[in-house]
Amino acid sequence: MTRKFTLYLKLTLIVITLALIVSPAQSQTISNEGFENNTFLPSGWSGIGNTNLWSRRTTGTFPTCTPMGGVGMVRFSSRGQAAGTNQTIVTPVIDYSAKGSNTAYISFWIFRDNGSVNGDSISLYINTSNSLTGATHFGTLARYTKMSVPDTVAANGWVRYTFNVPSGFTSNTNYILIKGISQNGNNIYLDEMEWNSFPTQCTGKPSAGSIAAAPAVICNNGGSSSLSLSGQTTGFAGISYQWKNAGTINGPYNNVGGNSSSLNTAIINSTQYFKCIVTCSNSGLSDSTAILTLVVKSNPSPIITVTPTNANFCTGSTGAKLFASGASTYAWTPVTGLNNLNSDTVYASPTVSTTYTVRGTDTAGCVAQASANVTIRQSPLVIINSPDTNMCYNDSVQLTAQTGGGGNTYSWSPAGRAAASIFAKPGASTKYTVTVTNGFGCKGYASKMVNVLQKPKAKFEVNIVNRTYYFTDSSSNAQSVFYDFGDGNSSTGRNPTYTYSFTGPKTITMIAYNPPCGNDTFYRTFNVSSIKNNATSSFNFYPNPVSEQLNLNLLNNIDLPVQICDISGKVLMEVKATDQNLIQISTGNLSNGLYIIRHGNNAEIFSKQ
Repeated sequence: MTRKFTLYLKLTLIVITLALIVSPAQSQTISNEGFENNTFLPSGWSGIGNTNLWSRRTTGTFPTCTPMGGVGMVRFSSRGQAAGTNQTIVTPVIDYSAKGSNTAYISFWIFRDNGSVNGDSISLYINTSNSLTGATHFGTLARYTKMSVPDTVAANGWVRYTFNVPSGFTSNTNYILIKGISQNGNNIYLDEMEWNSFPTQCTGKPSAGSIAAAPAVICNNGGSSSLSLSGQTTGFAGISYQWKNAGTINGPYNNVGGNSSSLNTAIINSTQYFKCIVTCSNSGLSDSTAILTLVVKSNPSPIITVTPTNANFCTGSTGAKLFASGASTYAWTPVTGLNNLNSDTVYASPTVSTTYTVRGTDTAGCVAQASANVTIRQSPLVIINSPDTNMCYNDSVQLTAQTGGGGNTYSWSPAGRAAASIFAKPGASTKYTVTVTNGFGCKGYASKMVNVLQKPKAKFEVNIVNRTYYFTDSSSNAQSVFYDFGDGNSSTGRNPTYTYSFTGPKTITMIAYNPPCGNDTFYRTFNVSSIKNNATSSFNFYPNPVSEQLNLNLLNNIDLPVQICDISGKVLMEVKATDQNLIQISTGNLSNGLYIIRHGNNAEIFSKQ
C-alpha cells in the first residue's frame, strides 16, 4: 500500500488558517467534496466542454496512490496526453454576498510525485459565470515534487494547499474553475476539497409564497404530482422548508419531504391537501402557504400527440411547425426558440437541437404531455455561376447552381426546369431564381439577372463639302463604332469630320460593336474629287448622298442654269430656275456614283445611292 504523507506548508501567499474570524452579523458556510459518491460529476458540479479526462477513482496508477480520505478521489488523466491538453471542472455556485472583510478560500489535497519530471499542473480560476472567458486566475499547483510551483516537497505523497479567493468577488453567484493541464507526464490526483461561502442571512419573517402543482389535477384514479413554491423568500441563508400533508383540509397534517422548495408527492389515490412552512432560523419566525387541494379524479388523462414527432429546423427559415392535439389548452417548454407558448400550433427556431414538451389540459383539468425533437439543419447556401450574364438576343447562357453538397433537388424560375445547370434563352432581360432543396427539406435560394442585348446594326450618313466629309452615326444598338476612311486613317468618334489629302475612290467602312453580340459592318465607296469652288458658293443642297430627289437652294443668280454633270464634267441635265430659289431635281434615273452640281462658277460633288 502506498504510504500517505501529510505536509502542512506555511506559505504566506497561499495558506490561510481554517479558524477564520467572521463578524457576528455574517455567517460562514463550509462546503466539502470528497468524491465519495459513485456519480461523477458530483451533484451541483459541471464541466466546460468535454471533461472525459476527469474521473472518479478509488485507486490510482501513474502514480500509484489511494484516496487521501474515504474511498474516492478525482483524477485528471494527464499521462499520455499531448502537451497543453486541458479540461476544466467547476464547483457549484458559491455565494460571497455577505463576505465583507472576511477571506474566502478553497482548500484541497494533491498527490505530488517524482515519477515524471514533466510539468503537469492544476490551475485555479474564479468567475461570476460558468466560463473561463473573463475568469481570474488565482493559483497554480505542479504535480512534480521538484518543481517549485508553488514549492518543492521532499517525498511522494498527499499535500494540502489552501488558496485565497481574490477579494473583489462579492456577489451571490461565483464559480471556482479547476483546470487540469497535461504536459504528458503522470496523472494528477485531488481529494477532500473544501471551500467557504458567505451567504446573506435571512432576517424577520419570511414569505412562504404559494404552491404550484404539475399536474394540478390527478386523473385515472391516482398518481403523483410535482409541487413547487413560487414567490417565496429566496437568496438568503438560514431559510428552511417543511412540507405537510393531510387527508382532510382540517388535518391533522404530517411532515413529508425534505428541506426543499419543491416536493414530488407519493402516489395518491384520493384528494389530498398540502402546505409548506417556511422558517428563518435567525429570527425564528415562520410563514405558511395557503392550503393546496390536489384533486384526484376518475377521468382518464387525455392522449396528447405532437405532429411531427421529429422535425427539422432549417436555418434561415421561419421555424419548424409543431402541432399538438388531444387537449383544450397547451403549455410548451422550453421557451427558447418558440414563437408561442400556449397555442396548439407553434414554430420552433432553436439555436441548438432541442426536445420540446407540450402539456395538454382537457376540460376536466386532466393533464398529459408529449414531446417532439427539433433538429437544426443547415439550409443550402446557393450561388449561381455563369460565364457571363450579358447575352445577345437569340443566344443562350448557361446558369449553374452551386451548393457545396450533394443530394439536392433544383427548381428554376421562370424556366421551370429541375436541374443544377440550365441554358437560359430569354427574349428580354430576366431575373432567374433557383430554389435548392436538400434531403432534410431545407431550402436555399439564389438569383441572377440575365441581361439581353440586341445585335448592332452599322450605318452612317455623310455630307461632303469638297474633300471634307461630315459623318453622322445612324447605327442602332451599338455601344461603340469604328470608322476606316480607306486611306489608312480611322476614328472611333460617333460623328467624325474628316478631310482627305488625296483624291480618288475611297471605301469608307464602319464597324458597330455591342458585346457580347457579334459586330456589324457597313461600308460605302466615294470618289474624292479635287474640284474646288472658284468663288463663294451660290447655292446649297441636300441630301448627300441622294436617292430620288436632290433639293437645291439658290442663294443668288437665279437666272443661271443648274447643271448636273458626271465626275468627268459631262453635263447630264440642266435645270433653270424661274421665279423661286428652290429647285427640286429628280435623280431616280441616275446610276449610283459621284456627280457634280454646277451653278455659274460654283460646283459641289454629291453621290447617288
